[in-house]
Amino acid sequence: MKFINLLRTINAANNFSFRKFSHARRLVLGIETSCDDTGAAVVDENKNVLGEGYESQMKIHLDNGGVIPHIAVHFHKENIKSVVSSALTNSKISLEDISAIAVTTKPGLRGSLLVGVEYAKHLAKMFQKPLIPIHHMEAHALTARLLNDIPFPFLCLLASGGHCQLTLIKGIDEFYLLGDSQHNSPGEVLDKIARRLKLQNLPECYEISGGKAIEHMAKKGDSTAYKFPLPMIQYRDCNFSFSGFFSYSMNFIEREEEKYDVPADGVIPSVNDFCASLLHGYALHMIHRVHRAFEYCKQKNLISDDQKVLVFSGGVACNSYIKSALEHSCITDLKAKFYAPPPKLCTDNGIMIAWNGMEKLKTNIGIIPYTEDLIPDPDCPLGVDITTSNTNNALQYVSKNVVIQRSPVAECQFPTVEKRCKLAYGSDYVPLPPPTIFANKLLVRLALFADSKQYVEWRDKADGNMQLPVVEITMDKKQLWPVVAVAEGNFLVCCLPFVEDKNTDTRNLLKISSISVGFSVLLGILNYLTMADRLTCLIDLDNYLTLSMPFGTPSDTEFCSLPYLQKFHSQKFSKRQPAWKPFDYKGKQQIHFKILEIVRSVQSDQSGGICHLETFGQISVKADVEGTLNDVTISLLSTDVGHPLSLDSVIIHPCVNVHGPSTISSGIFKRLRFSPPLHEFVMLQYCSPLPKEPPIQGVFKMLGENSIELLIQLKLHEKVKNSFDFCDLTIKFFNKGPVKNMEFNVNHGSPKLSEDKHSLKWILGTKFPKDLEAVLTAKLEFLDKPILANNDPFCVDKNCYAQINFKQSNSTLSGCSIDPKSVTVSEGNKPKIVVERSVQSAEYRIWNNYGDVPFPVKIANKFNAVFT
Repeated sequence: MKFINLLRTINAANNFSFRKFSHARRLVLGIETSCDDTGAAVVDENKNVLGEGYESQMKIHLDNGGVIPHIAVHFHKENIKSVVSSALTNSKISLEDISAIAVTTKPGLRGSLLVGVEYAKHLAKMFQKPLIPIHHMEAHALTARLLNDIPFPFLCLLASGGHCQLTLIKGIDEFYLLGDSQHNSPGEVLDKIARRLKLQNLPECYEISGGKAIEHMAKKGDSTAYKFPLPMIQYRDCNFSFSGFFSYSMNFIEREEEKYDVPADGVIPSVNDFCASLLHGYALHMIHRVHRAFEYCKQKNLISDDQKVLVFSGGVACNSYIKSALEHSCITDLKAKFYAPPPKLCTDNGIMIAWNGMEKLKTNIGIIPYTEDLIPDPDCPLGVDITTSNTNNALQYVSKNVVIQRSPVAECQFPTVEKRCKLAYGSDYVPLPPPTIFANKLLVRLALFADSKQYVEWRDKADGNMQLPVVEITMDKKQLWPVVAVAEGNFLVCCLPFVEDKNTDTRNLLKISSISVGFSVLLGILNYLTMADRLTCLIDLDNYLTLSMPFGTPSDTEFCSLPYLQKFHSQKFSKRQPAWKPFDYKGKQQIHFKILEIVRSVQSDQSGGICHLETFGQISVKADVEGTLNDVTISLLSTDVGHPLSLDSVIIHPCVNVHGPSTISSGIFKRLRFSPPLHEFVMLQYCSPLPKEPPIQGVFKMLGENSIELLIQLKLHEKVKNSFDFCDLTIKFFNKGPVKNMEFNVNHGSPKLSEDKHSLKWILGTKFPKDLEAVLTAKLEFLDKPILANNDPFCVDKNCYAQINFKQSNSTLSGCSIDPKSVTVSEGNKPKIVVERSVQSAEYRIWNNYGDVPFPVKIANKFNAVFT
């Protein structure tokens, strides 16, 4: 579940920003070309990133199966000038303003390093600027100091596609290597395993690296499904080895492919569980070696107990699974602080080079004049190697169980609100925990963890005070309240509203305005998340909080207004603007109506036929019309001339007025008038008493255990249009292994098994046959393992269902429509009118005739048998 968290104060660890500068500050230009990424950035001495330029070659090297050195050099030469120019342009400075030029000189690919070094020398000589040679690994290790005040000494775990090193850092140029990867690096092994798994053949993994592909697949898997051997458990040092993971994986994949007869371009059925278990093994191995390193430092008095800090950096630190496990182990087991740069700064970039250069410039370390020669060193080690000095330390404690924590994908905190909270509550003030700890406590409180489904007395007792969506969380024996949390789909969003009076009666939530406002904000965010591309909307979230919640006080709860606020430039108005329309629309006028109806049905052929049917819909509007208060008036009508439109349980938007002789209670509408906002909004929601019978009626019969026979009969209602965008039927075989063999007979469409062979999908296409009836019979045999996990406790024995998924355009079951000719506007010319209608199914299920149904039969409506 993705987690979006709006807290009370800004988290500095994720708040690096691009700001304007003062010429009095010292500025460093950083250039990075150690491998295949070309990066440049400008940083000032106050930890401000003024501008950045970046070009990635990932897509090119993915196509080639890895980094090809001469290709990397070619693209570095093509990109280096434009990348540096972008950094300077974005910083709004020139090279004359730069105090020094930092460039990666070691380690890396020789040709790639040479491109960056030669270009840095060229710039330094042209503008007579000093040069600062940078060790690539040292820059990674010290990046966290750009975002946090981390004093020396501290431990750093560097893990990427080329290395895995544990380092004790005592100063800007004082590094001691405690542990190193003995064979392959963790990122390299993940890439090789991903290629062997053929994850690149999956559409969702085609354009991402092997490590990211494994992380993506692991999100849907069980990390305890397979147990990887823990490497080097008997070795009394701090070194790493990932070759055992590679060998185990190769053997496992080969066995699975033979067992399930996986085609040459196919993926093993257990890929999700395998990937999750692999990352779990990675995390456990890293935690084990980190524990050894801290134990060594304790015995040698290198780090005091009250100053224990672990920094996790490098490309593998982008893996949220491994990062969360390390963070939890540090905080819970080691009582150490944990820092990890945001993913953008974990991969190779110019920012880390510029910041390392700035730290050296401020301490006058390693600066050379532009007249001196600068030679790349592609094989330079990191610091002083003391790996052999810690081989005799006995490890006193190792965490046996890795608890994977969930980290918020986005979070924001407001310092002004936090200060007000401290002043108002005094000794009763509850400080905010780190975002990851808060997120996981909330998931446990809401029973959303996989291992939190069992009964817990303090949370699940019957006499508990339940005020959802408002809950309280215990923090150090104090209660953090109110926490407003709403879950929908794959997202959980929450906020902590500030209640100014600490003596407020907590039983009457409706009288606490901040809770109502916070709840509205969360609903606005969720509404946007379900409408927009998820990556885009997460990027927009930060802009929304900046524009619509200055100093933590919401000024607009409609997330959909964000694109218009971003484009807004101050204007002079002849009259005041309404709150829902901060400026006038200018452009081509058009009003777009969308009528979407959802039909839900539960059917069974038991007792002569059982059917429960619901039809509900909504009308959304996107009105691009000029004028500040331009009213739009529409008429709703029925497409069935013989039957007037009748709607039940109608909910209208506050900006909509019922006009004329319409009555809401009867559901009969003549005219509706509204003054539209700039963004799309839901104007009307309703339920419909029509149709009386389901659009698709069905019979589903299935018998057997390891070998089953099934029959499915479907019939399209004669009054329903025989045209679909898509129509299919899916059966999941709960509590069974994958299908070994299938024989079928069908009069229409094409049935096929899913990739994991745990479900059957019957694709009916865009039309039913002429007689409007489709029949499928099949015989299937199953293997014993792996058994499909059952998320529905009702689906046991013969209790199972077939789910129909369909969508129709230019149609509604209720007959609801809008007459384009009836649409009028109060100002200006009539805009173009577009009316879009569609119907789609949701939880449209036909239950097995030989099993039970999940509701009492007597409350269901019965329909006449349609099959002879």
